[in-house]
Amino acid sequence: MARVPYIETASLPEADRELAPAHSHIFRALVHAPGALRRYKGLTKHIREESRLDPRLREMALIQIGYSAPCPYEYTHHIKTGLRYGVSPADILAIADDSEGLPTALDALAKAVLAATRQLTHGFDVDDDVFATLQAELGNEQLLELLFAVTTYTATVRLLTTLRVEVEDAYRGYLATYPIRSLG
Repeated sequence: MARVPYIETASLPEADRELAPAHSHIFRALVHAPGALRRYKGLTKHIREESRLDPRLREMALIQIGYSAPCPYEYTHHIKTGLRYGVSPADILAIADDSEGLPTALDALAKAVLAATRQLTHGFDVDDDVFATLQAELGNEQLLELLFAVTTYTATVRLLTTLRVEVEDAYRGYLATYPIRSLG
């Protein structure tokens, strides 16, 4: 059960209603702080819609965060988004395998993105070798776009977990198809 109530969209002031669509548990929880939510949504809009980072790599990183945390909400929502942006079912399974040190068919760049994401999900830094690989492959702009995405969404996972935001029914099927193995 969520630690804060999900606010009903219709009960919000007119200016805040667009912040918390009725179908979204995360935004109906975070709208308790509408000013912060408005700014958060601005940053995540840039990450999702304006970044020059390959959206497949971005979504693989965000799926990795949800898998590693583990945070079913983040994981399931970005599986759905990732499938729209070129993440394949095989990629999703490879994220789980790569997380466990198992061999995958992922290319070196995808593996470096996932490694950096895991390092930032569980710590505060990226290994020099992984950073160098990302910098060589992505350049500084896309590397920073990746780091903004990963650090923003690791913060999101911390909010989701702390607030105990529940996965909406429409997303539960992703957990059946692509289980988080550590939840077991």
